[in-house]
Amino acid sequence: MTRVSIVGLALTMTLSLGPTSLAVAQSTADEQEELQLESRIVNVNGEVIQLTDGMVVRVPHGLALQNDLREGRRVKLRYHLREGEPVARSIEFLDEASSQDRS
Repeated sequence: MTRVSIVGLALTMTLSLGPTSLAVAQSTADEQEELQLESRIVNVNGEVIQLTDGMVVRVPHGLALQNDLREGRRVKLRYHLREGEPVARSIEFLDEASSQDRS
């Protein structure tokens, strides 16, 4: 009878951990998926930009110069979700900086 109890306990513990480990695996898979979008920057706050559709994306230091992250610039972003938040992996500026900005 103790063998049955031990097997039952082990089975219960395995089943209770199943959904948790599945959720962790799902979260890891979501974080690795790369997404892409094109939009216009409407607000800049440090390394965080807001786009025309209201989406907020973090642009890590070193990915773009702070001077390039300006309101009105059209961008093409490749990003992934990290802990549910969009984080840029690459950024391409679709409009050319004006000659005044380069001086």
